[in-house]
Amino acid sequence: MEDRVEGEAGYLLHSRPYRESSQLLDLFTLNHGRIRTVAKATRQRSKRGANKGLMPFGCYTLSWRGRGDLKSLISAEPAEPGRFLRDEALFSGLYLNELVYRLLHEQDPHPYLYQSYQQLLNELAQVSPARPIDECLLREFEMVLLEELGYGLVLDCEAVSGEPLLPAGRYDYRADFGVVAGRSFSGEELLAIASGDFRSSGPRAAAKRLLRSAIDFHLDGKRLNSRMLYRQYLDSAAFVADANQAIAE
Repeated sequence: MEDRVEGEAGYLLHSRPYRESSQLLDLFTLNHGRIRTVAKATRQRSKRGANKGLMPFGCYTLSWRGRGDLKSLISAEPAEPGRFLRDEALFSGLYLNELVYRLLHEQDPHPYLYQSYQQLLNELAQVSPARPIDECLLREFEMVLLEELGYGLVLDCEAVSGEPLLPAGRYDYRADFGVVAGRSFSGEELLAIASGDFRSSGPRAAAKRLLRSAIDFHLDGKRLNSRMLYRQYLDSAAFVADANQAIAE
């Protein structure tokens, strides 16, 4: 029996060409998780100026049908005005999409993660020179993502002994095991991260290192293109700044 879903809220995570004129679209939906669909003939129609396809960071009302894992997209109507992310906010948005695309299993719903994703996109849409990105929001999303996938971080006790961490102690974190004696993090930093309190510079920097290591472990060797693009962006921005400084001198 063919499955048919109508009126589902969702976002575009990833798209790529499919056959001569269609596209494969990976969608992050509220009640069905990550769904892979075929949007037929969208590339051909876009050349004539109609149906230019889905855009990232905007919510759509989606309908699809199909028997197997690959569904046929029937319709996609904008459910809200589009979000236009720029500069660092754009790269943060691409990073979110790539994390969800690479780590979520297909057709595995995560409504809480979906709401966290939507809220973070709303925050990124407000970013401006006068209101920079709050990195703590990115760390909070990463922690929610790992928790939802069953990879939640246990940071308040040692993995072997079960003893509470000592604030003055030094520890490492192994994503496949837990907290062990080491040198990478202080107990104070890990306890702050465990409580969600990483507003101060020490725990904030530690959270970035810790979560990157945990996410890289679960990516199982897959590289994130969004990170590479962000590094290229920073390099080009630094080059322009140096050039402008040289001209000014």
